[in-house]
Amino acid sequence: MLEDDTDTAAVGDLPSVMRSL
Repeated sequence: MLEDDTDTAAVGDLPSVMRSL
């Protein structure tokens, strides 16, 4: 839902945010 770093927001929404931080 948080489209900050839309790298893999399709399946890795939470993981994407975690690796972004």
